Amino acid sequence: MKKNRAQSHATRRSETRRVSNVRLIRTIVLGFIAVSVALIWLGDQFGIDRAESLEYLTMALLFVGGLVLLGLVGFLLLLGVKKLF
Repeated sequence: MKKNRAQSHATRRSETRRVSNVRLIRTIVLGFIAVSVALIWLGDQFGIDRAESLEYLTMALLFVGGLVLLGLVGFLLLLGVKKLF
């Protein structure tokens, strides 16, 4: 038999944070899909070839990914400098 124990505040907070993270990831993925479809649709409306629209989308993703990588490198450099001193 299991006893009904009240959850601690830390357990509830941890569970809430996990659910919040799942929701955030879901929102990001759905937003990415919506923006991708909207850009392709707008390209069709303005007579831009679908392959060209996908090329623009790919270049935008590479640009954003590059900025994320630069931020990560900067963070790691700062972390390394902090550990040295």
